[in-house]
Amino acid sequence: SPGSFEPRIIQELELERHGLHFRRMDPTLVHHFPEKPFISWRDRSRTDEQLNRLCPGEADRFHNLVQELENLAVALNISLFRPDRDLQKAREKLSRDHRCLFDEVFTGSLQSFLDARLRTTQAKALLGMVALNVTMAPPSQPGTAVGLMLRPISKVSSAEAGADDPRRIPLRGSTGLPIGGMGAIADSLESCCRAHGVDIRPNTKVSKILHEEERVSAVVSERGEEFSAPIIISAINPQTAFKLLDDGAVPETMQEDIAALPMSGSAFKLVLALDRIPDYAGLPDGLENDTAAATQFRIGSSLSHIEEVIRAAQSGEIPAHPLIWGLIPSLTTPELAPEGKHLLSANVWHAPYAPNSGSWEDSQDWFRDRCIDAISDLMPNLK
Repeated sequence: SPGSFEPRIIQELELERHGLHFRRMDPTLVHHFPEKPFISWRDRSRTDEQLNRLCPGEADRFHNLVQELENLAVALNISLFRPDRDLQKAREKLSRDHRCLFDEVFTGSLQSFLDARLRTTQAKALLGMVALNVTMAPPSQPGTAVGLMLRPISKVSSAEAGADDPRRIPLRGSTGLPIGGMGAIADSLESCCRAHGVDIRPNTKVSKILHEEERVSAVVSERGEEFSAPIIISAINPQTAFKLLDDGAVPETMQEDIAALPMSGSAFKLVLALDRIPDYAGLPDGLENDTAAATQFRIGSSLSHIEEVIRAAQSGEIPAHPLIWGLIPSLTTPELAPEGKHLLSANVWHAPYAPNSGSWEDSQDWFRDRCIDAISDLMPNLK
């Protein structure tokens, strides 16, 4: 969604001219809780009403927290589009209050930061899922509060892109869905590159990376074609890239160090073929089921739940109650499924790269069923 795609990049590359269009979603998020789901609306008052039902004054506390972080980002004056600043030097230039906040955010735990500002389990979980969605660190660990700074830093990195700027929504979610599915983003980028004279060679595998003196000089394809350039960028796994280096490019000890790096991703992908749109449990009056089903859903009931899942994955255990971000993309891009059918796509966190008992071949069906069980709490007729 545009919430994960910097608006400035979309504008500067003119990706709309190259076929990229987003469908504006409202609501933008359905976050499942055991009592009832929390709905994130574009209309702030509707979201605030739910926060205050959880606990009087929680909406003000929530927005004060968000504003604190945005003010810190402005004071730090760092940008995604400028070379990194020395954070320690940037800290020294802050006011006393902002230095205290900097220390809380950059060295403190997410748990402590949220506990000091919010009162309800649900409000903390809403932001906990934003801050820790791909970080293999539990919310009690120092340094985890910094995940909340991604949106504020983005906001100060480039000018606001109008009323529908995805960064206006603190909880993000489906701030816009690419028409044509995620492939539409890659297609628009390809079109943009070709329009600027870039020669793209699909299905061309690199078999060797060559060097001259102390720099990479060229790559060789499996067909024997050699492509030389003053700058060569690798966007593949570093272990794979180092295996392609020609003899003598780097010391043998460096090859050994790279080969020994642990590959420990924790994502698990689940895609379900559905024969109908599932019914969502507990939706508020006035929100149609199909409208809710078209937006992103999240499953993560509390900071304790997040902590438990991450601790389990760190120790090599496969969690029985995973954290999930999901979407039914065929509701906005029908061509992704046969007529009348649908696809549910879920990103599941955190699954250990190497289980401490057995293998993924032995465990994947069990974990798949646990994921379906978790989604079925929100969609009771999913099975």
